[in-house]
Amino acid sequence: MSKDLFRNLMPIALFAMGSLSADEDLNSRVTILESQMSEVSMKSPFGNFGAKTASASPLIHGHDVFVSADFLYWNLQEGGTDYAYSSPNSATIFPLKGKRKHLEFDWDPGFRVGIGGVFAHDRWDALLNFTWFQTSNSDSAEADDDDRLFSLLASYPSGLKNAKLSWKVHFYALDFELGRNYFVSRYLSLRPFFGLKAAVIDQHRHTRYTDRMLSDVHIRTRGKCDFWGIGPWTGINGNWHFWRNFSFFGRVAGAIMWGDFDVHEKQTVTNQPVWFDYDIDKDRIVPMVQFQLGFCWETNLSHDRYHLAFNLSYENQYWWQQNQFPYYPGPTVPKLNPINEDISLQGLTFDVRVDF
Repeated sequence: MSKDLFRNLMPIALFAMGSLSADEDLNSRVTILESQMSEVSMKSPFGNFGAKTASASPLIHGHDVFVSADFLYWNLQEGGTDYAYSSPNSATIFPLKGKRKHLEFDWDPGFRVGIGGVFAHDRWDALLNFTWFQTSNSDSAEADDDDRLFSLLASYPSGLKNAKLSWKVHFYALDFELGRNYFVSRYLSLRPFFGLKAAVIDQHRHTRYTDRMLSDVHIRTRGKCDFWGIGPWTGINGNWHFWRNFSFFGRVAGAIMWGDFDVHEKQTVTNQPVWFDYDIDKDRIVPMVQFQLGFCWETNLSHDRYHLAFNLSYENQYWWQQNQFPYYPGPTVPKLNPINEDISLQGLTFDVRVDF
């Protein structure tokens, strides 16, 4: 009887063991599938369910910290740098028709340094950048026998023998960004960001005019236009990964900054009291925009412990209403309205970034 019972129960035991093994295998497969689904799907705070975008941040076996250093070779262009105009001696009826003399700035180097990190939570990143750029130049004009020379940056009624202008601009900016770099298709990645931008733009201009008839009489002005501002900053970066390790990228950003202008200019004439002392301090909302276009080469190093990227781009920053120096439309009395002209910073930017 015992042998018959054993023969009858054996198939049942084997079936039960097979069922248990099948259940364990099914549970294991379900667990793996759930893990894989969590990598490619998401649920929003409002309960929406959908696909998760893949992170485009470098994937390395490191601390998710990065540093960057940029070499800038920029040129500054500014409106309102006309300092004199020449008119033929034959012209005796006002308004005089002549050629304006204006100042153009040279190309100069600058730098930008940054530090940031990538968060484990959804691969968001934070970035802090500091930009430094300074430029200056001078220009001069002299009247010949056939022309008369008149001032535009000083109030003086007589004709001039010569005119000279020197101008310096110091530019500093500090940017803080929070963004997320992710793929929207196999070859296209985007990084929208927002944050705060702070900037300081200090300008100093000096002029010297010499009277045409009295060569020992000089008209001088010494002025400054100092601006500082802070405000919200937002934009978006895009990379088209057209070939392995290479991509074409662009960036568009802008800020609305609440700022303060401190403008002071004094005019003196040889052996005479100060003709005027212009001083004004005012608050103003100042917008700015930035865009970049360029190429990127990047790769992982040392068995994916580090990531190295090189970027070469053309960059342009446009700042509205930065020239707040006073305007002189007439020969004797200065008009107290500011020039209200803009500044453009443009040129080449070479960036090196290391993630570790």
